[in-house]
This record gives sequence, C-alpha cells and structure tokens, in this order.
Amino acid sequence: TKVALADVLVRSERWNSAVTFLWDVLDERSRSLGDQHAETLAIKVALADVLRKRGDLQDAEPLLWDVLDARGRSLGDGHAETLATKVALADVLRERGDLQDAELLLREVLDVRSPSLGDRHAEMLAAKVALADVMRKRGDLQDAEPLLWDVLDARGRSLGGGHAETLATKVALADVRRERGDLPHAESLLREVLHARSRSLGDRHALTLATKVALADVLVRSERWNSAVTFLWDVLDERSRSLGDQHAETLAIKVALADVLRKRGDLQ
Repeated sequence: TKVALADVLVRSERWNSAVTFLWDVLDERSRSLGDQHAETLAIKVALADVLRKRGDLQDAEPLLWDVLDARGRSLGDGHAETLATKVALADVLRERGDLQDAELLLREVLDVRSPSLGDRHAEMLAAKVALADVMRKRGDLQDAEPLLWDVLDARGRSLGGGHAETLATKVALADVRRERGDLPHAESLLREVLHARSRSLGDRHALTLATKVALADVLVRSERWNSAVTFLWDVLDERSRSLGDQHAETLAIKVALADVLRKRGDLQ
C-alpha cells in the first residue's frame, strides 16, 4: 500500500517522496472516509511529522491544528490521541521558535489527570522531555533538569537502559548538564549513549555520529583537544563517504575540526 511504501521512504529519510505518497493517501481518505475520520486524521499526523522532519514547519502546523480540533471534539481533551497531537504540535511550535505557545500546550498535557494516564504514561513523558527542551532554550536549566531525570528513571524502568527513547533522554540530560557547566557528568552520559548506540546501530549510523559530535563538544569545552580531534576525524571520514565532501553537514564538521586543531596549535 501507499502508506507502507511511505513508511519505507521515511525510514530511508527520503522525505520528498514520502510527502508525495502521503498527500495522495490523504486526498483518497478525505474523499472516501471524510476529513474527520480517525484514519484520515492519522494520515494528517503522519504527513505533518514528515513535513516537520524535512523542515517544512509552516505546512505541518495547520495539519496538526486541524487534527487537534477534530480529536478534541470527538475523543475529548484528555484522550491519549488528543494529548499526542498536542505534543506533536508543540514540537512544531518549538522548532519555529514559538516557545510560549509550545509551553502552553505542553503544560495542558501535563495538567491532565486521567485514570488511564498516569504521570509515567508515554505521552506524559514525551511532554516532559519537550517542556524541558523549551525551558533549556529559554535558559531555565534548573527547572529543566529534574523533568529529564524523572523521564530517564521512568523510561529506564519501563523500556530498559538501551532503548532508543532512554538514550535520547540521556542526550537531552547531557545537554543540560553541559550548559550548567557539569562537563564530567555530561561526558559520562554521552559515553554511555555512544557505547549503546555503537553496539545496537553501528558506528556509522547518524545517531552514533551525532553522539560523537556532542561528545567532542564536551571534550573541547574541557580543553581535551586530542580526544575531541579523534572523534571529529571519525565523523568527518564517515560524512565525507556517505554525504560527500561538499554537503552542509560535512562542511560543518570540517569547520569544527579546524577550530579544534587551531586551539591545540596544529596550524598546518
């Protein structure tokens, strides 16, 4: 089916092709099932997510507002799917720089008290992570950190220490610790993530490389130039091979590496 094919394209990060398929599916379902049908709304959410991933936030936002309105009316404000839509919409607003409205939506999610949704439900945890990111971006690190510790504890217990969501929480927490100046703790968290991602995803996976870049940044702040250079050379070699020498991500690593080499006095 087109939905299954779109999912394959998304996993391959072929955003444009996935968007084309999902628009076709959305048009078909809107005509056959109606705009407010659950399956139609699910496709709108999937389409908005792909649009967000390719950076098309302006088109993603109205789709999610439409879904939020429909789910709020048919399912209620406290339903898990309504809350998930609020979190997704907050993600888009956050990436657009609208931290105030993103925070408002996230606090609405966290204020819900439902017998079926405890404070460790998946949507509640996702909202806490997103709210912590909003707080971090506005400089409120002290309030962001306990939210992330709570999520890390919950995800570690329910999903396991090596699960992708648990590792993503560790990265977010490392960002906060780094910005608060606790470089040893940030480094420890990132090394745990790097070990787990290398083992489960491989050394060449995008998330593994991103972890190396984050760890290199901590090492640079600690003035441990040689260790930082080692990680950045690894990332540069892989990105040059997979993306090409002139790709924006490759060039960004070259700039970062040149800066570290300069700082350690390796001007040649």
